[in-house]
Amino acid sequence: MPTITPEIKANLTATAERQGFSESTVTDLYLALVRGNGTMAQFSSPEVGGAGQWMRGGMLMVGDMFNNNLKNRVGALFNDLVTIYEQRPIAEVATFVPHSANAEVDPDAKTSEGIPLAWGQPSSSGSQNDTRYAYYPQARRLLVARNDESWVYDTGDHQIGGVQQQNDWGAMTFTSQYGTVNLNSLPVVMKDGKPL
Repeated sequence: MPTITPEIKANLTATAERQGFSESTVTDLYLALVRGNGTMAQFSSPEVGGAGQWMRGGMLMVGDMFNNNLKNRVGALFNDLVTIYEQRPIAEVATFVPHSANAEVDPDAKTSEGIPLAWGQPSSSGSQNDTRYAYYPQARRLLVARNDESWVYDTGDHQIGGVQQQNDWGAMTFTSQYGTVNLNSLPVVMKDGKPL
């Protein structure tokens, strides 16, 4: 479970007061956002209309789907939670996704998956089931990690927008400007941090 530092807890408390939700609901939604690497969240809470899903870029579904007032409030809450997520201390940031695209980076520095920090911030990242992914457009690389294994794919001229579906490992597909991209159609260039 992600660590809630005293600073993050104070921010969550202030957000709960400002947005008019209970602190426990705000904390639950924040943890859902952390599990979704800051780009998506799946949640369930009576206070926010039951089961729902939020994705960066504007997609929001709440269980009480005709309650536009509630939907707007939950959307505003996630805007605040994204800010808290992005401003968390560097020690709390998982090495899967580099924290800052603007920081000076040692050209040889790597994440725990062997991804060069010089690749910068991914433009798209998330998780589904037990699989995480991050797309690095500048390097034209897609990182997919599952359990203790990771693969890096060369995306060529595809601009990956996000995972489309994942029924099983072989059926994982992504969206690009050309439509659907099957993961197995991309060449693997790195496995568990080691170039192939």
